[in-house]
Formats: sequence, C-alpha cells, structure tokens
Amino acid sequence: MKSSRIVFCLGKKRIPLVRLYLSQARDDGFHFGYVEEGFPNIHLTVFKKNGKICSHIRDDAAQVKESKYPWSQHITPDLFDDHLSRITRKWTRQMDGKTRCYVMKPALAKKLKRISPAITEGDTLQIPMEFVVAKVRLDFQNKRRWIRTTLKELSSTPPYSGYVALKGGVVKTVIPAEEGKYLCFGPRQYSRLMNEQSRLLGFDMYFDYLMLKHGELVSDLAEKKLKSGVLDEALVSQGTNRR
Repeated sequence: MKSSRIVFCLGKKRIPLVRLYLSQARDDGFHFGYVEEGFPNIHLTVFKKNGKICSHIRDDAAQVKESKYPWSQHITPDLFDDHLSRITRKWTRQMDGKTRCYVMKPALAKKLKRISPAITEGDTLQIPMEFVVAKVRLDFQNKRRWIRTTLKELSSTPPYSGYVALKGGVVKTVIPAEEGKYLCFGPRQYSRLMNEQSRLLGFDMYFDYLMLKHGELVSDLAEKKLKSGVLDEALVSQGTNRR
C-alpha cells in the first residue's frame, strides 16, 4: 500500500473540506492521520506484533518525549473477532427464496453512484459529504425507481444485493450468503459494526485525542477555510448541482 489521500468534499466541484491520509506501516499495518498545511504530524498506527493487533497514537507536537505516544493498546485477533461477531452473528438468516425483495433501477443506481466515494488520480479517495448524509427513499411501489424480484433471483443477478420488507414494515438490506441463507441487516446494525471496528482499531481514540489536545488548532484551520471562501464556494457548487 502506498500513501493515499482521503478527502471529504462537497458540491459538484468536489471542494475539499477535510484531508486525511492512509499509508503502509510495518507488519501489514497502516498509518492514518489528518493532513492540513501547518498541522503537526499526529497519526494513528495499527500493525500486528507477536500475534496481537497493536495500535498507538504518535504526536510529534508533544513537548516531552514520553508524551509522543499518548495512547496505545494490544488486543488479540480472537478478541477483535469476538466483538464483531456479537454484532453480526444474527445477520445470517434462513429465508424462503420466493420472498419478495427490491433492487434499484439503473437510473436510481446511477444517480447514487454520482455522489458515491470514488478514487481519482493520485490514489485519492474522494468522499462527498452528500453521500455521508444521503438517505435513499425506499418507496418500493414506485416502479420508476425499483424492480421487484425474489431472493432466489437476487442470488444469480447483479448487483446481488437488495432490500426486503419484513414484518412490521422494517426494511433491511439483504445479500445472498449460502444456499437458502442470507445476510440481512438494517442501517443501525451496519453502523454499529463500523463504529465497533473503528473503536477496536483506535480511530475513536485518535479523533478524541485530536480534539482534546489540538481542538483549537483544528478550529483555527476551519476558520481559515471559512474566511478564504472555500466553504462558500462549496455551498454555491452544491446549490448549482441541485438545480
């Protein structure tokens, strides 16, 4: 893995709001950090050592040498897997192949793809804020937006995932897993999985530390963007895109 950029952007012109980086570390690990001009090197490192998943935060802005590594942890892969499996173990269900499900029509899928994360030149992953906050309207009776099919047909037809309406009107994403079984989960369950994975690897600690120790600097950088008109330009671009 070579060094890559992760950019949260806004509007049709993809105006950058927040820049992060991801680069390779030793022992199949990675470095992750915040990238802005004038911002000190403060990053999270995750790697494997002695059969454990190790994480630590390095702060090159620390005045005392002992404070350059303000946080670290070591957990076993079994513990990591156990925490995640507690969330996902009930996702696999035995379901009737004749059960109705719904997939997006090409026009709706194309519309969603326009605001989806994409890798650009220079290995930069752009994540539009519109994608982060977007919600898909699950109006399955709208034949212009949705195709009605069955779980059995879903298993052999791209995109191999869809939505199913369960008892009580609960809608969940459904993905074929094995013969007669499907992964079935809602947005809250998926969000909980991502949040738990982030917590176990140390991302939560990284951002908490960033705001605790350098929140003023982060605020100053945001204020500079406001004064430079970057956000104004982004909002104008977003408004143009809506039209």
